[in-house]
Formats: sequence, structure tokens, C-alpha cells
Amino acid sequence: MSENKNKSTTVLLIVGILIVLLLPALINWLILQPRIINYVGTDVDWLMFWGSYLGAVISAGVAFIILFIQRTDNEKQNEQNRVENQCENNNNRTLQLNILKYQQQSHWLDNFRVVSLDYCHAFNMNDVVMISNIMWDNPMGAFDLLKSQYNKMIASEAKFLFYRKQDERTIKLVEDISKTHSAYKQILDDLQGLVLYFLGTLPANRYQRGFQAYLQSSNYAVSSKVTSFLAQSHPVGVINKAFFNALFLNLSKGAEIYETLVRNQIHEYIKQEQNNIDKLLTENL
Repeated sequence: MSENKNKSTTVLLIVGILIVLLLPALINWLILQPRIINYVGTDVDWLMFWGSYLGAVISAGVAFIILFIQRTDNEKQNEQNRVENQCENNNNRTLQLNILKYQQQSHWLDNFRVVSLDYCHAFNMNDVVMISNIMWDNPMGAFDLLKSQYNKMIASEAKFLFYRKQDERTIKLVEDISKTHSAYKQILDDLQGLVLYFLGTLPANRYQRGFQAYLQSSNYAVSSKVTSFLAQSHPVGVINKAFFNALFLNLSKGAEIYETLVRNQIHEYIKQEQNNIDKLLTENL
């Protein structure tokens, strides 16, 4: 299409040049021919007339051509500007949507950071160490700390699951943390079993009956290591403190491992989410 238009323009230009070159000679030849009709003025007068007339026509034609070219260029420029403006408007609209997505996701991630930090604090090795430290002098205080730790884990897990996403990465994170959560809860169950056992060994202890009922209930879910110790325990009133301390130390080390594991898993997840959110600003641009 463009090639045909260029050929037509070339042909018209050649014809125009030939007309301009040959027209004066043609007029001169016609004036020198014998008169067919009478007319006013000499040959020179008519030559001047045709020169002025054709000069005006040519000037008007040139002006028209220039005007036509300018109009064509303006239309092309206007079309180009329209396309550029449309592209710019589309980019601006896309950028606005991206900014909105970025703000929404950033707000979610800020809240999720707070919830995740609270959840990580639920896996606290210091709480386990504190329970083991005060159990001998204040067993009921240790038991209260255990209850507080259970409540903290339940509340933080509920908030964590409420704020989480439902995509594949998040589901994988929750599955991994759930395994760690169960393992850490087993530590708390073991601690609870040991604390209740110690309370039950105290002479004339009013918790003895409650401890026996606890041992017989379905909620008693201590690990095999603690179960084995309890099965081989000394008579009521006699306690192997060194063995108890060794068990507490083992549970504390396990708690430290689970605390670090959960913190690292959540840290990597949040870092990746931040990278994904940062990419929203340039999405589809």
C-alpha cells in the first residue's frame, strides 16, 4: 500500500515538472500560430497575461500542495500523539492499579509481620527454661506458666491462620509449621506431665488425686521417654532430681531447635512475599 502511494506521488511529480518545462514553449508556439479569431492586444500582451496567469495558478497550486502536505503531517502527528497519549493513559492507569495493589499487599504484610512475630514468641525456649528453674521451689507457679504458654500458642496460632493467605506457598508454610507446632506442643505436654508428677510426689499434696486422674485421662500425651521415666519412678515422696533435670535440659534443647526453625521458616516466607510485592509496581508496564 505504501509502495503504490510512493509510485503515484513520483509519477505526479514528473508530470508536474514536464508541464512546467513544456508549457511556456507551448504557449509561445500557440501565439505564433495564425489567428483564428480576433482578440484584443498584441502577442507580447498575451504572453505577459499568460505568464502572470499561469504564475498565479502555479503559486496557488504550490500553496495548496504545501497546505496539503502540512495537513497530512498534522494528521500523522495528531494520530501519533493520540496513540502516545493512549499508551501513556494506559500506563498511568496500570501504574495506579499497581500502586493500589502494592499498598494493599504492603498493609497486609505489615499486619502479617506483627502476627508472625507474636506466633514466633509462642515458641519460646526461655519459657521452658523458666518452668524447669522454678519447678522445685514453686511447682504451682511452673504449672501456671505452662497454662499461660498453652493459651499463648492457641491465641497466636489462631491469629496467624486468620491473616495468612490461601495460596500454595502459604499452605506449604502452614503445613511445615504445623509439624513444628505439634513437636513443640509435645514438649509442653511432657513438661506438664513432669510437673504434675512432681506435684503428685509431694507428701500429703492436695493435687495427688488430680494427678492420678490426669494420668488416667485421654489427655495424657507425654512422649515415650517421659512415660518410661514415670513408669520406673520412685515411690511417692522420693524424687530423682538429677534425672528430672536431665529431662528438662533435653526438652529445653528441643524447644530451642523448634523456636529457631519456625523463626527461619517465617523469615524466608516474609522475605519472598516482600520481593513479590515490590514487583507489583512494575507489573504489566
